[in-house]
Amino acid sequence: MSENKLDKTDKAIRAISLKAPMTNYLIKNTNIIFDNEHRAYDLIHCEERSDHNPKSCKHGLMDLHVETWQEKPFQIVAVSFNYIQNGDLMRDPEIVYRFQMKDPNENPSLSDLEITEIPIEYTMSSLGVYQRTYETIDGKEYVNLKLIKELQQQLKRNVKHCKEFRYYQKTKEDSA
Repeated sequence: MSENKLDKTDKAIRAISLKAPMTNYLIKNTNIIFDNEHRAYDLIHCEERSDHNPKSCKHGLMDLHVETWQEKPFQIVAVSFNYIQNGDLMRDPEIVYRFQMKDPNENPSLSDLEITEIPIEYTMSSLGVYQRTYETIDGKEYVNLKLIKELQQQLKRNVKHCKEFRYYQKTKEDSA
């Protein structure tokens, strides 16, 4: 590989954020559990549902759906804003990311996490878009650093949206 290409790769790697805004937001503002169980949660703006979309409140704000599971040694988190179109659940968008726990055999607390969110998948249902940040082609691993950076920026925007509109975790009582 040429020296110029190495410089570009180093520059791209340095541009990747080592912060974890979504994970920090979820840990500090919800009761979401990060462990080896596959779990699903909804964060909502308000209890009053839209007449047109059960995945939105009456103000038109889509719920944030969060799923967590473990693929050792990584904790996987999928976050998506969803709506229903012609009976299909549409992701607008969904970002799947991972972070690594210090000890994957223990139930983590904030201090047990290596807090670096690395996006691994992106889906935008309405456009038919599905992208992975890691690909294996002919036995070689490729990483799309530009896509990782873009998805990290999207996660930041999602957190800003959730904070601005004061999303909170839906409880079983909310759905009664």
